Amino acid sequence: MTTIRALLRIETDLPIFMRFDLLFFSQTQNLIGQNFWFDVVVIFFAKYLPYILIGLLFLLLLKDYKKYLDLVAVAVFSASLAGVITIIIRFFYYRPRPFALENIVPLFSHSVSASFPSLHAAFFFGLSFAILFYNKKTGAIFLAASFLIACSRVLAGLHWPSDILAGIVLGILCALAVIRVCSPPALCFGGHKNH
Repeated sequence: MTTIRALLRIETDLPIFMRFDLLFFSQTQNLIGQNFWFDVVVIFFAKYLPYILIGLLFLLLLKDYKKYLDLVAVAVFSASLAGVITIIIRFFYYRPRPFALENIVPLFSHSVSASFPSLHAAFFFGLSFAILFYNKKTGAIFLAASFLIACSRVLAGLHWPSDILAGIVLGILCALAVIRVCSPPALCFGGHKNH
């Protein structure tokens, strides 16, 4: 294990995206541990906001099952596809998380699993972008929340910035693919398209 500053000093031939990750991450870590309430907010966004978004998805179904069934079906399928592809990528390519470096202490405990791409970013941006296609207002809320989740997981010491960017791109591409194949949703889910 080595430190971020040591990596920047020693590995001058690092790929540009890795140098960006190291530089950006080292700056964001200066924000952590300075203010108790800021740390609490970061932990809330990184660890608990995802559960709230899933809960909101179920609330949409409870509110109007017929109206939101297609939206939820496409969103969940998009997010699941992004999640599966993320797992496959991680199987073939292992990138250690930031807290694997000796000078990084995450804001909350997490397994030492692969970090690229971010599963949370891929899943929730796939979910949110699919929702946006059917309902602009709800989709914008989900996208904003997904952005907070993604950024907070970098601040919490769980991901490199490029993990997040790759997850976002993967999630959006999966949503676009599912929307294209399942348009109208009745082709895939037996539902009806909402206008």
